[in-house]
Amino acid sequence: NFAGSAFSDGFIFGAEDAEIPATPTAAAFIDAELLFSGSYDRVGVDLVISSETGSVTVPEYFKGEYRSALTSPEGASLSGRVVEAMTARVQYAQADQIASAVAAVGNVAKVSGTAVVTRNGVPVELKQGDRLLKGDVVQTGADSTIGISFVDGTALGLASNARIVLDEMTYDPNGSSNSSLLSLVQGAITLVAGHTAKFGNMRVETPVATMGIRGTAIMVEIAADGGPSKFSVLKEPDGKIGSFHLYDKVTGDLI
Repeated sequence: NFAGSAFSDGFIFGAEDAEIPATPTAAAFIDAELLFSGSYDRVGVDLVISSETGSVTVPEYFKGEYRSALTSPEGASLSGRVVEAMTARVQYAQADQIASAVAAVGNVAKVSGTAVVTRNGVPVELKQGDRLLKGDVVQTGADSTIGISFVDGTALGLASNARIVLDEMTYDPNGSSNSSLLSLVQGAITLVAGHTAKFGNMRVETPVATMGIRGTAIMVEIAADGGPSKFSVLKEPDGKIGSFHLYDKVTGDLI
């Protein structure tokens, strides 16, 4: 369960508000700063998370098919799916072939400073007009921002030192089963929801909860700072203010 308190025009959930299950599914408890801001690497079947101040190794994390969640001592977490995306490894030539064969989920509308996409383990600096694919990990540097336009019309902006995984974007302009999932690891984003929110299921996962947006195109701001996450609804140009739901990451229950 989570306990939220009003914060400006939204809600803020701290890691201390999250109950750690009696039987944790996490493979390890990792320091929050390292967990959400560190560099991820796969060494054999081990996971190594490092920063300028230290590192931690999770032995045999990649052994078998299942990837456990990683959790901070305060209870915020990253799913195994997100960890997998940040550590996937293929050969460079194969990565190029994958990129050319897969349909884009969006593109870079604008970039200021330095932003990098990690795709199948290969980091590449982004520039305006670049295609973005399902599973990409997008990260901004210090004093840098990036704007992303998705195929369903959703507009996403990342502030400096932010990292997000583009997990899913299933969109058919004539369909009613559209869905999208973004996983914010660290930093702040602003998002103007597009057609998926109106005619499907749009979700943004954070270290402490998942935001569900459905039935309305709303403008939101989400910030994850070492685990604790703030959710705010912004006033749209026409003066309207939308709504959203927050769900427990583990149980899927409405908070």
